[in-house]
Amino acid sequence: CQTCGAVIAIVSSLKLNKPVEKICIAEVKKNGIASDLYLGVRAAPILLSGHRFVLLFMQDLSAQQKLATLQRVFFHDLTNILTALLGYSEILALNSSGETLKTASIINKSAQNLYKEVVLQRILAHGELGDFQYSKENIPVSSILTETCDGLRLHPSANNKSLSVIPAGSDKAISSDRYIIIKILTNMLINALEASDEGDEVQIWAEYPQQDEIMFAVWNKKVIEESLKQRIFQKNFSTKNMKGRGLGTYSMKLFGEEILGGKVYFISQEETGTTFYLKLCRNN
Repeated sequence: CQTCGAVIAIVSSLKLNKPVEKICIAEVKKNGIASDLYLGVRAAPILLSGHRFVLLFMQDLSAQQKLATLQRVFFHDLTNILTALLGYSEILALNSSGETLKTASIINKSAQNLYKEVVLQRILAHGELGDFQYSKENIPVSSILTETCDGLRLHPSANNKSLSVIPAGSDKAISSDRYIIIKILTNMLINALEASDEGDEVQIWAEYPQQDEIMFAVWNKKVIEESLKQRIFQKNFSTKNMKGRGLGTYSMKLFGEEILGGKVYFISQEETGTTFYLKLCRNN
């Protein structure tokens, strides 16, 4: 038909004399059941012995498209539910007092964190920052370090390992999103703990390289192999042979740089071990 992606790709490639990629959707029947076949089509013109031909490549993307559609529907519906939960929890907090107010505030804060987590997971799934706006509050740096570590002391990766907070010379504050910073540092700590052996120590601290800057750091004594260093922040890359891995370091880079406007990097040397850094402006 005139809207067929394959036909459009072929005609366009011949007209433009260059490869053209399109999407082709066709309805097919299997065992009497109709379903959509979602194809990625690439048409590339070639000249052989004075004759013009078109190489046509077709890839079945049906499974990926179905998964992407389900993800978008899931995130959309879940966001709607959480928006309602946030609204009602705020109303509950405004009309409460005493112990009820304390409970309502915890519910509201948990709903806010869950909403952020859903938004961040949607960004990870689709790579779309869109008009995402993070929330700002003045946060003591010591509370960020303590809260991050407290949330991981019972994590399976921390079994028989030491997790230490190295105190800074002074406790300054940062104006940023507490949840996102803690999420980034949590991923750094989990990676460091998983890379460590039993009895090893993992350290976390903060330092201030400039008056308006803060540097969070997570250290462990293991060294990253040279062959892996270039791919550490690559999406879906993991040294562990398991499905669903490879998003932790990728998300550090995405959230730390694209959302918070900072810099995420690491230094790994035989003499000093491996340290991951999150560098932020204290008033970004």
